[in-house]
Amino acid sequence: MSFQYNSYSLADITVGSISGRGGVGIAQIYFGLSFSVIYNQKEPVTVRDIRVKVEVASDGSGSVHFLGLAQTEIAWQFTTKAWSQTESNQFLLTLTDGQLFALEKLRNGLGLRFQLTVSAMAYGDHGPLLQNESKSHDINSLTWAKVLRDLGGDEYLTVAISLPRCEPDSALAPAVSLIKKAHKALLDGQYEFAVSNCRLAIDSARTACDEEIAVKEAVALFPSKKTSMTKLQRELLIEESARHYTHLAHHAGDGGQFEIFSRDDALLLLSVSVGVISSCSRRHGL
Repeated sequence: MSFQYNSYSLADITVGSISGRGGVGIAQIYFGLSFSVIYNQKEPVTVRDIRVKVEVASDGSGSVHFLGLAQTEIAWQFTTKAWSQTESNQFLLTLTDGQLFALEKLRNGLGLRFQLTVSAMAYGDHGPLLQNESKSHDINSLTWAKVLRDLGGDEYLTVAISLPRCEPDSALAPAVSLIKKAHKALLDGQYEFAVSNCRLAIDSARTACDEEIAVKEAVALFPSKKTSMTKLQRELLIEESARHYTHLAHHAGDGGQFEIFSRDDALLLLSVSVGVISSCSRRHGL
């Protein structure tokens, strides 16, 4: 189907690129649309007031969810001529951080299918006529990971969780490097790999700060003297709990099956792991 006016075709629509741009508390998704405007001899027709209703579903799910309306940043229109032409523009969809996180939860590491309903008004000698056309656009997890990077995921990590800066020869440099790998894996939807790298980062930081014995002492205190534990001892207990939680990313459970980690799991462990490294850095001046 295409846009039509007075029983003849106006334009065929194709969906091209998708990209992202970050803002303060918002995410902006750009959909590139091309309109192949068809040559006609009957009358010039102007198409304007173009907007796109954006709906989305995850791979393997038939449930479609409304996201919002995408529009061009400035008013835009095109007019048919006595020759064929192609008109292109970017349609901007603005999402809050909450919507973006909900979208990631819906995606759950898979690809996405966007359902785009393009509507407009066509004006010609026969008066205004409403136009509608629906297009679907599938993107895989790697393409979506690039969109997330366009949105500034690395900067968001720095601001929100405060990953310490380390010199290359710092004892904590390997742990920081592992956290960055875990964060990239999170954006790529590789949640088990993200969790696994969190485990390695905790181990690396613990060794760098020489706290293996302190952690064992904190764990030993918990069963009988938990009310008298210091703040640091309670922190080390949380550290060990997170490390224990990540253990299933390396080894099978009792039934011989490997556990599947979700985005929420990876977010939880990434946050704790960064906290562990930041605390080590502060306490030991690394």
